[in-house]
Amino acid sequence: MADSTADTIPIPGPPGLPLVGNALEIEAELPLRTFQTFAEQYGKSGQPEQLDTPMMWIAVGLLGP
Repeated sequence: MADSTADTIPIPGPPGLPLVGNALEIEAELPLRTFQTFAEQYGKSGQPEQLDTPMMWIAVGLLGP
C-alpha cells in the first residue's frame, strides 16, 4: 500500500510561532478581517494554526471568481 502522505500537497497559510501559531495575528475586534487578509495573501483556502492546532479557512465570495 502506498504512503498517503507522499501524494499530499501542503495547504498554504501564514507561518506561525511555536505553540501559539497565528493566534497573536488575529484581530480581537474583527477576526474576519484577519482571515480576509490571509485569503488575499495565500488564496481562497489556507491553513493557519492557533494554539498549536491546525485550522482552515475557505473564502467564499470574498475575492470574486
